[in-house]
Order: sequence, then structure tokens, then C-alpha cells
Amino acid sequence: MIKDMPRLGLLTLIAAFAIFLALEFLPGRRELNDQYTNCATQMTSTCLADIGVAEASRAKSLPSYLNEIRALGQMEYIDQAFALELRIQQGKESSPEAAIAAANRHVASHRMTAAIMGGQSPRDAFAQTAGADPGSIFISALDLWGDQPYGPRNVVRRLPDDKTRAIISEMAAMIAEKVSGSGPQSATYRAYAAELFALVGQRDDAVDVLRPLATDENWHERLNDEVFVLIGPEIAAELCGEKVDCQKEMQLRAAEVSGDVAVARTYLSDLFSKAARKEPWPDFTEMGEIIERTAERGDTEQALDFARELAALAQQKRGIFPAFPHIEAAKALALAGADTAEIRHSLDLAEADFPRKENEVVGIGMVSGPIQWGGFGLGAQASREIANLRARLGDIDAAVRLMQGIEQPDYAWSEVLTPDVPVDHLDQLLSAAKSALTEEDFAYVRACHAQELVLFDASQAHLAWSVATSEVILQEGLYGGHKAGWIYRCIATVGFDLKNSSIQRAAIESMGRSALESKDYSSLFRAALVLYDFENSERG
Repeated sequence: MIKDMPRLGLLTLIAAFAIFLALEFLPGRRELNDQYTNCATQMTSTCLADIGVAEASRAKSLPSYLNEIRALGQMEYIDQAFALELRIQQGKESSPEAAIAAANRHVASHRMTAAIMGGQSPRDAFAQTAGADPGSIFISALDLWGDQPYGPRNVVRRLPDDKTRAIISEMAAMIAEKVSGSGPQSATYRAYAAELFALVGQRDDAVDVLRPLATDENWHERLNDEVFVLIGPEIAAELCGEKVDCQKEMQLRAAEVSGDVAVARTYLSDLFSKAARKEPWPDFTEMGEIIERTAERGDTEQALDFARELAALAQQKRGIFPAFPHIEAAKALALAGADTAEIRHSLDLAEADFPRKENEVVGIGMVSGPIQWGGFGLGAQASREIANLRARLGDIDAAVRLMQGIEQPDYAWSEVLTPDVPVDHLDQLLSAAKSALTEEDFAYVRACHAQELVLFDASQAHLAWSVATSEVILQEGLYGGHKAGWIYRCIATVGFDLKNSSIQRAAIESMGRSALESKDYSSLFRAALVLYDFENSERG
């Protein structure tokens, strides 16, 4: 009978049946309450995920995009992830067929990874995975390689073994085989294949898959450093054909890789001059990026020359918006190691260039029309960036003054507190921040800064501050607002990176308890994945 059913009706039945299966075995509310109690007593990633699935499945509606479904996929709750994704897609797509196809695409990489880890060959896994495409292969390959394509996780990175390398090689070949024709999607897939070939060191295969990209005007922008080093500068320049900008970019990258200071200086100088001569105004942002690239290469002399040239130009010509050319100059001077007096001078000029009124029109948008200094967040952005530079210089009173009454203070203070702010200034800055923030937002700003210091290899004094701050936040009582999970996630990362298991364990437990109290499925999914990684690390 089903055989005779029209195809659309069959698809509708399949979709409905998938939802039915997901809901049929949900616990009743009383049973679910018991699960909450049991999970709070003996917390595991499984009980957090199970409760999260139950709460999400009971929700009257789901948001149009639920990033936390990825957490389920990474924990091998793939059927549950598909059921939830299908509900989301049914609210977005015009037909059951389209909804099923979209849901399959969203979980395809998870299905492929699980199948390969279960012993299937990549080709069999691809053939049996509905909705899989070259993009799914690429994401699955990065996952198997340990590159964490779904977002950062607190897991120890292990070097891929020979078996994994062989699997990645085969997956790269699969993508290369499936690419045909030209156009943006084809170019993207070729870049995917080349990136995987670079991981396993297959130079000839990477070159072969890239050759057709030579007809793409901007193909070199798709070339990451690993692929460039693998294929070599000669092949890279050859693939540029007659495109002059492409050839210059390849020669510059070759000089940077080889350490050829003279060649790199010449090309960076050309790029800098070109950005400075742009009309109707200089591209101060691009000039700043070139200075950053120069400084990262270790050529502080040229970086400082560029920064001073930018600062002088900012005094002669306007940019798209007021103040920002001087801010860009101050950032460049700081990056290049200029004297503090030079940096402060550019900051003074930036503040002097602020419009007097918040509603002053400072530009005209093609779509938005008149752009007001205070109405588009420009004033707040300028204040944040100057306050950060003032804090780094030790001008704390000036930094605090700029932050008074600023919009979105939690975000603003997180932007000001960067790893290069001296640890001696943190207490005074945070004292000012505390008066503008709720208790939970204040904990969030401190926890995020503690994590950032650890991730960016800050000084020992900064790391000691991170540990002490994490311990204080953990003792402040359980936070339960919408930022609670992120607070404890940041602290768990501090514990993980510093190999402080007591902080990591306490943060994960607080993250789980907060999620259970909130009954929010997104928080439960996030907490489940963090605990899942911790459980697996303890098992070795």
C-alpha cells in the first residue's frame, strides 16, 4: 500500500514518523523530574543530554537555527540531532522533501564520522549517508584529524596515526573526484581537497586539483599557508597565469616563508602605498592590516615606518568615519613598538575628532541612508578601542571615563580587557566595570578574560590572576542566568589548559548544575558535551 502512495505523501509520513519516534519514547513529566533529581545527584554527560533532548522535543517551537545540535552529533546522539533538526527545517522549508533533505545535510558529517570510526571505509560511509556532499566529507575529515571543525573543545590533541592519515588521503581523493566544472562551489571544493592533501603531504595531488583554479580571478585567496608551503612558490606563481596581483601576492608569501627580508619589504611597501592612495579616501584599515603582517614577520623597523606614515596621513586626510583613522594609527604605532608619546598623540587626536552630538550624521549608507555617530554603534566602538589602548598604556582614568554609560557594557568591557593589558591595572579597571554590570555579567567578563589570558599564552602574573579569579567565581555561588553556562565553560578551559583538574572539575559541575536548574535545552547540550569530553579524558 505504501508503494502506491504518492512520493510527497510518503515523505510526509517519513517526516512525521521520525518525529513520532523521537517523541514516543520521551519520559512523562514526573519521570523527567526524577531524571533531573538523579542527574543532579550523579551527573553524567548522558543524563544531561537525555534531559536536553526531552526538553527540546517538548518545546512548542525551536529557533530557526540551533547551534547546540552539533553537540549532540559530537556525542553520537545523531538520531536525536536529526529529529530536532527536522523540526527546525519543517518550519523553514516549503515541502517535507526539502525539510528532510536539509536536516540530512546538517547531520551528514556527523553520520560519516561515526560510520568511519565504526569501521566503515570513507567511500561506504559516504554512499550510505543521506545528504552527504564534498563539504560533508571535508568537515568529517577535519573532525577525524582532530581539528575541531565544530568549535573548540577541551580535549588533548593527539597526532594522527598512519590509519587516520590513509583515511584523510582517501577522503581528499573523494572530494577531488566529485569536483567538476567551474564556479564558486567548484573552487571551494577544490580548495577543500587541496587542504586535505596538504595535511597528509601529497603535493602532486594538491597541485593537480588546484590547476583548474587558475581561471578563477581570486583563487589565491583560497590558498591557506599549509597548501602554499606544500606546493611551493614556483607552482603557486605558475597557477596565477597572467594575473599581476596574484603573482605579487604569491611572491610576497614566498618571501615571508623563506625569510627573504628585502623581497618582502618591497612587496609590502607596494601594497601599503596602494592602500594609502585609494580614493576617495585612504584605506586605513588595510594599511593597518599590512602593518600587522609586517610586525608578525618580525620586521619592526618597516612596521614602525609604516605606522608613522599612517599616523601622518590620518592628520592630512579623512577616512570613511571620523576618529577611526587616528585610532588605526594608534593601534599600528602600538603594534610596531612606537614610543608611548606617539601613541597617546594619535589617541588625543582621535578623541578630539569625535562628533559633538550623538545624532550627528557622519556618512550615508547605500541601503541604510544617513549614518549617525551614536545610532550605528560607531561612537561606542571608537570609545571601546581607545579605552583598550589607554588601558594598555596605563591611562586608567582616561579609559574608565570613555567607558562611562557605554552601550552593551558587558560586551564593551570584554573588548577592553585584552591579554596585553598589564595585570597591575586589572583590579582598577574591573572595579569600574563592576559598577556598570550585573553580578552575572561581571562574572562573565572576568571569566572570559581569565580564559583569554590562558589561550593567548600571557605572562605568569596574568596566569596566576586567571587561576585566582576562577577560584573566586566558583566560590561566589551558582549563577543561573543565560550567561551562566559560558561563565563556567570559560573557567573549565582555564582548568584544562593549566592542567588544574580541581578548577576544571568544579567548573564543569557548576555548568551542569546551572543547566539543570535552568531547564534550558541549549544549556543542557553545551554542558553535556563539556562533561563528555572530561569523562573521556579521565578514561584516557
